[in-house]
Amino acid sequence: MNVDWNKFIEEQILSGKLVKARLRTLAGTAQPKNIADWPKISTWLLLCEEMVDTEHDPDWHDDIFAELTRRGFSDMEIDKLRAFAWRTAGWLNWAMYMWEWTFLDARDINWALKMQLDKKLITQQQYDESHEYMERIEPGSSLLQHPPKVS
Repeated sequence: MNVDWNKFIEEQILSGKLVKARLRTLAGTAQPKNIADWPKISTWLLLCEEMVDTEHDPDWHDDIFAELTRRGFSDMEIDKLRAFAWRTAGWLNWAMYMWEWTFLDARDINWALKMQLDKKLITQQQYDESHEYMERIEPGSSLLQHPPKVS
């Protein structure tokens, strides 16, 4: 099966689980349960949660959307953050066949950016601007790296 990953990612940006959570919130039907200690979870991990290869109930995403809102992000900012996360960590997980099912975070975004730079899918300027963007959202996040692989 040949999958157009760019199309898949764009579809997720437009209609993913956090978009559905926002729509439930606007309609007054969201049911956040606050079962996690959301304030202790990084913003990038929250944003990448919809990209893991694990299905969660809608209330899980209602919680995440509510937490992002509590952190002061507007709907438009959340959409921009999601698009960035999908084009990096989402790309890594789906287009590069990582198939992570537990969590993705800033480390994965950094890894994706490095891979995209190495593959010449982005320029050095885009790479640098992406890291600056990450830092504006969550200081220190662009410095997080995966530990080196042991052979």
